[in-house]
Amino acid sequence: MITIRSIVPNDIPEVLKVQRLCYKPALNEAAPAFLRKLTLFDKGCLGAWDRNCLCGYVFSHPWRSGEVVPLDTDSYALPTNADCLYIHDLAVEPAYQNHRVGHALLEDLFEMANRNGWCTFALVAVQHSERFWERWGFGPRHKFEYTSGINATYMIRKGRPQWK
Repeated sequence: MITIRSIVPNDIPEVLKVQRLCYKPALNEAAPAFLRKLTLFDKGCLGAWDRNCLCGYVFSHPWRSGEVVPLDTDSYALPTNADCLYIHDLAVEPAYQNHRVGHALLEDLFEMANRNGWCTFALVAVQHSERFWERWGFGPRHKFEYTSGINATYMIRKGRPQWK
């Protein structure tokens, strides 16, 4: 049975394991980057657990629409004029990708966002994940090179996302 709970600092080694299974090396972030996100907005950092094993996670925080959050840095601060909840990272271990783990993480994240008044969401889709995000109602705004030759799509959604 999968349970969703907040990520805590001691979970970061497990986060790094899931990340390595899900992303190309150019997209991997170091522990300090995850710890910074956790420090900035802990209620936007959720993990999916199968017993004591992390099988997926989502990291998010307030940000400004239209602006991409830097990758693998621990030197940024939340903007005072944030107007969206930025989904920085959603990763689900490959063995769990057909078990609705991502769906469960996002449902809990969007519920938290709703309770906190967030109704605009932004993200950067990588590794051909645009179709997944479109099913949540996100629309592409522009394509760009994210890092080290990694193609990406900046996407946004206004209103509470729901799976289509």
